[in-house]
Amino acid sequence: MKRLVVASIIFLFCSSVLAQVNSLVTDGKRPFSEGVLKGYIVQNGNKTLCKDPYVIGQHISCAEEISIDGNHWKSESKKQVWVDTNGVLGAMIVVDAKGRVICRDPMVSLQFRGPDSYIFCQN
Repeated sequence: MKRLVVASIIFLFCSSVLAQVNSLVTDGKRPFSEGVLKGYIVQNGNKTLCKDPYVIGQHISCAEEISIDGNHWKSESKKQVWVDTNGVLGAMIVVDAKGRVICRDPMVSLQFRGPDSYIFCQN
């Protein structure tokens, strides 16, 4: 019985540590790259916000251009970028096509349901 309890505690600890992995957006040459996340679906709860979002600075955007708090940014690149591993996109902000903040620090699941990868906001 003690072994089962110890194994359960270790499993729960490891699961919570793995959930906190910080992921990076990369182009294969450097971290923190900007471009298009092709094959990614952005969801808020069970609602799909967009497919193939743009990474503009610290924003994951459903539009190629965003305006937030009087600042305007446009994606400078249409190159394909991707997330390096499952986990949390720490310090990233998901915005919808109108520039509204949907969430911060979204979760990423690579090829979670078939060939597509997902970026999840849970509010």
